[in-house]
Amino acid sequence: MGITLPVALLVLDVYPFRRLSGDIRRWLEPEARPILWEKLPFFALAFVFAVVGMVSQSRSGAIASVESLGLAARLAQCALGLVFYVWKTFLPWGLSPLYLRPVPLVPTAPVFLSCAALVLASAIGAILARRRRPALAAAGAYYVATLLPVLGLVPLGIQLVADRYSYLSCLVWPLLIAGALLGRKIMGPAIAVLVILGAMTWRQTRVWRDSESLWRRALAVDGSDYVAHRNLAVALLGGGRLPEAAGEAEKALVLAPGYADGHTTLAQIMIAQGRVNEAIRQYEAALLTTPHDDSAHYNLGLALYQQGRWLEAIPHYRRALELNPGAANARVNLGAALVAGKRWGEALDVYQEAVALAPGDADARNSLGVALAATGRIEEGLAQLDRALVLRPGDPQILKNRTWIAERLRTHPRPHFR
Repeated sequence: MGITLPVALLVLDVYPFRRLSGDIRRWLEPEARPILWEKLPFFALAFVFAVVGMVSQSRSGAIASVESLGLAARLAQCALGLVFYVWKTFLPWGLSPLYLRPVPLVPTAPVFLSCAALVLASAIGAILARRRRPALAAAGAYYVATLLPVLGLVPLGIQLVADRYSYLSCLVWPLLIAGALLGRKIMGPAIAVLVILGAMTWRQTRVWRDSESLWRRALAVDGSDYVAHRNLAVALLGGGRLPEAAGEAEKALVLAPGYADGHTTLAQIMIAQGRVNEAIRQYEAALLTTPHDDSAHYNLGLALYQQGRWLEAIPHYRRALELNPGAANARVNLGAALVAGKRWGEALDVYQEAVALAPGDADARNSLGVALAATGRIEEGLAQLDRALVLRPGDPQILKNRTWIAERLRTHPRPHFR
């Protein structure tokens, strides 16, 4: 939202500073040009950071596609947002950490049409009154301009609106009220309002005490919020409350059967409960929706390996590495699956890649040392284990492997296993 600063400065130049005319056509006149030139550095910075923001949001998958959210739906979201932030500023009840965008978003729904009508009427009123009430027009222009990046023309994330977007944009409304009441004796009512708002602020901060409080609050506002159910499940899982966590994850999937994060979260809970076969089915369901999720492939590989299904785990580890080549853990576990399948040569190649990518990873060096010894290169294997012990001194598993390999070297100078 900071990229709107130069526009806000131009609004201030029109009113209250009156350095620029309210008629934009006169901004190109000689006396106005220095005022525009002084804004150029701000516009340049705004452009740079707008591009950075768009690229990063796009790469993270946070921007909704045109196919998933058409122009009419985006305009409807904008209209609702323009009403929502004023409404919540003056009547801050029913606040939530997440207002989930409905899927599908129907732009002809009564709430969107009524918001569009209200926005249109307000805009017409501000334009007609701009000479008699310039402060109102300037406040409206600042409000719309500041909100423009987050209104939904470029939909970011899964939210319809967000309380935090009101912080900068709604500064103008108390300013207008203060100006209108200037010189009047309102100390008593003002103190009462501040006390009430202060108490509400204190109460609201308690919502953010921890993740469980946060997502229970979101569900109190909207019980159909499947993302809040899933996030609450994650919080409960972190606290070891597995049955409750499973219940919340299952509620999320009832509300949104194809919700990939719901499936993966339920799978994690099932793994913790020892229900590995059921967890495998949940990971497979998640990958039907999001086949390019490297984490789901990796975790499915772990679950299959845990069940002794090494050959089935291998392609999922490989796919996880294709999607995220820097995932050292996926390489180490791929090597373990190859070792379990007695595919020592392939395992050795994988472990060498893992060590090359993460030279300071003791687990990778430990695994490489075992693989080298298993393929007859015992001295090299011992060297890798020694390096692993430097990285993680006294590690019992590394010490056990080193003792085993040293014993093999003493009793079997040329190992018969390959």
